[in-house]
Amino acid sequence: MRIRRFLPAALALLSACSIEPLPSADVLIGAETMTFEASVEDSRTVRSGLNILWSSGDQIVVNGQASTGMTLSANRRSATFTLPLVSPPYYALYPASAYNEGTFDPSAGKYGHLVLPAEQSYVAGSFDPAAALMCGKATSAEEGLAFRCGVAFLKFTVQSGGTTARIKRIEVSAIGKEDVRGTVIYSPGKGRLIKNGTSGNAVTLSSSTGIPFGSPAYIAIVAREYASGLQVRIVDMNDDYQEIRSEKAFTAEPGTVYTTGVTFRPDKSYAPLRMDWTPTGAAVANGGYGRVHRLSDGRLILTYSNGGSDYIRFSSDDGASWTAGKLVQSKFTYGGTEIRCANPEIAQLSADNPYHPGRIIFAVNLRPGDSTIHPYSIACFTSDDNGKTWSGLQTVYASQTWETNVGKGAWEPFVHELPNGRVQIYFTDNTPYYAQGYAKGNNISVVESADGGDNWGNARIVCHTEKTPLTSWRDMGWDGMASATRVGDELYLSVEHKEWVGDDYAMNIQLMHCSVSNDWYPTIGKGSSQRFYPFTPDEGTYQGAPYLIHTDNYLVLSYQSGAGSEDPMTQTGCTPEVVACRLNDDYTTMRGLSRPLAETFSQTAGAGSWNSLCDLGDDRICLVTEYNGKIYLSFGQIKGL
Repeated sequence: MRIRRFLPAALALLSACSIEPLPSADVLIGAETMTFEASVEDSRTVRSGLNILWSSGDQIVVNGQASTGMTLSANRRSATFTLPLVSPPYYALYPASAYNEGTFDPSAGKYGHLVLPAEQSYVAGSFDPAAALMCGKATSAEEGLAFRCGVAFLKFTVQSGGTTARIKRIEVSAIGKEDVRGTVIYSPGKGRLIKNGTSGNAVTLSSSTGIPFGSPAYIAIVAREYASGLQVRIVDMNDDYQEIRSEKAFTAEPGTVYTTGVTFRPDKSYAPLRMDWTPTGAAVANGGYGRVHRLSDGRLILTYSNGGSDYIRFSSDDGASWTAGKLVQSKFTYGGTEIRCANPEIAQLSADNPYHPGRIIFAVNLRPGDSTIHPYSIACFTSDDNGKTWSGLQTVYASQTWETNVGKGAWEPFVHELPNGRVQIYFTDNTPYYAQGYAKGNNISVVESADGGDNWGNARIVCHTEKTPLTSWRDMGWDGMASATRVGDELYLSVEHKEWVGDDYAMNIQLMHCSVSNDWYPTIGKGSSQRFYPFTPDEGTYQGAPYLIHTDNYLVLSYQSGAGSEDPMTQTGCTPEVVACRLNDDYTTMRGLSRPLAETFSQTAGAGSWNSLCDLGDDRICLVTEYNGKIYLSFGQIKGL
């Protein structure tokens, strides 16, 4: 599906150098402040055309205290910094702007954290000072501070292969998903900065005016091993781009420059686009998990859940007004426990469906109050008269009844029709994992009907991300909340994708694809080439609940994001984001990010959750969002630029 180019040679080591301590400097101690003369050794990197020098405005951090003043030497290789009085030994970090407050606590083995930024700015002949992380240590006042570079640098010199537009940005990511940026910690025992946790496997160097061809461009990356090499995407001012890869493992050493020359011959394009949204109006219903679909008679139908029962409304004016809510499936009692009907999702079969043309299939998630009495299940009911009347409820998949009430089973159905008339209901299933004693872990399964929804076959697994065989809870993966669409002869599925990082999950969005004829055979496992990120993931931010559609010209994806909230790693305070790409693009380039509710609804007062999308025609879309127990609609227009 995607064309990959390979570097003719691996990124080459230009000079095996690490920054060595410079001669000692005096430390002057006053009553309340102290002054350090700090130095950097740049002679080894000068051979690579890269100078590490102090600049006016620089600040350092010593034992958690930031300097407040600086005097530069004539050659800028040393500077005098004034800061509050601290006791030896002295642990120093640069720059102060990258320091994480409160991360200096030697009693807890913490000597300070710095953040290598994901976005770095092009500086002609040099590097972004905010990315030049350095560390140093002195055991006494007389020793002085000599800083060592704590990151590695990639040096790119891009030559024109016939184009004239300058380079707008260079994006670097690790093929093996190692972090190339993010939080690093100072390890005095190792005398260097080391990676800490997971915070992002991509870094970008940008220039608003463009990087000239033939001019070296430096990108700072975490000094670490890259077991599978790096991928580089070079984008010009016209948003045309080229991808190159070096799949040879190498270890990036601090203070070392790795250099390569590239001839820019773009073969793909980020055709720019934007989404224009009308202001979100008043709520259209009480409840949540809203979905809007276009019916064959031209009306829009809104489905939603409220209090464990399912409702519908209709609109004959493209969502400007709606009928009163109509109850179509009530919660009920079984064996003394209440069964709630959640996660409502529908699809109308095509007019040429060979079994039940125009039938509406309404799928729900049955959630019992006590899972020892009734299993979590996926069920559906149908309408053959455009929503006037509905059949009884039919269970299509049942999880297990458990020995204790745990609320585990099946979730989040999604209905999809194949070109041959077969009907699919995808759902999230954590039954196999809990049955083996693992509280967390999901796959996506599907059941199919060969007769338009009258009868349903057995469930089979579409995708999973756990390691096999399962030996511990850390082997668990999580594929959840699927939505599907078809573009030509290809099926596309979006999932919220979790993997263990430390003692918890990090969640982002992944897409996967297969041909219609293959219909998800074989199952797509962890590391499959049919699984990919639609955009560079931010592993420091929660992203979940994806919903995927296509319009006449675009593939469109919504999801809920924790970015901008007080707790960005959780869905508390999340808000919907929408991205898209042209149907003839590489689908890893979804862009045009918009946040339709961010200016209208506070992320501190609630969360915009469980979003969905509807294609309204002519590249117009409707975003449906639940916010504080009410359903809101936002209407957008996708535009190419």
